[in-house]
Amino acid sequence: FKIGRVVVGAVTAERDSSSALVVSVANYKITATSENGQTFTTASKLDGSFVLNLPAARYTISMNPAAFN
Repeated sequence: FKIGRVVVGAVTAERDSSSALVVSVANYKITATSENGQTFTTASKLDGSFVLNLPAARYTISMNPAAFN
């Protein structure tokens, strides 16, 4: 049995008050990359929340770059 970590977070979006654009926070790809290059992914839920269950290590958490286009 190895000790792991649970990363819990949320994708949020703020829109400009003059914009009529509605942005969904669902289904964004969230990736955790360990220092040795191992990756784990999940997708945000309808409310933007996400959970990653990870083996113990140091990680960089990122979101798919296409989300910002």
